[in-house]
Amino acid sequence: VGELCSQPLDPAHPLWQFQLIEDMGDGSSALIARIHHCIADGIALIAVMLSITDGGQAPPQREAPEPEEAHEADWLLDAFLRPMTNMT
Repeated sequence: VGELCSQPLDPAHPLWQFQLIEDMGDGSSALIARIHHCIADGIALIAVMLSITDGGQAPPQREAPEPEEAHEADWLLDAFLRPMTNMT
């Protein structure tokens, strides 16, 4: 990581770089992300990085809505997508 930090990003290429370090001895891997500060300031960049990582946990299971629980957004599903699905 120290070597990577001391190397400047190439301005002829995108100003980000991701390095995957596989098999770090205990079977785990690491992803090193280098992103130029012009992409985002420190706090915003931390928020972006946290939004694209999950800490290795399984994604939450989505519960199917009860049939009697209609939502406003379901009109598109009921009016267009389900009939199209049934036709295919």
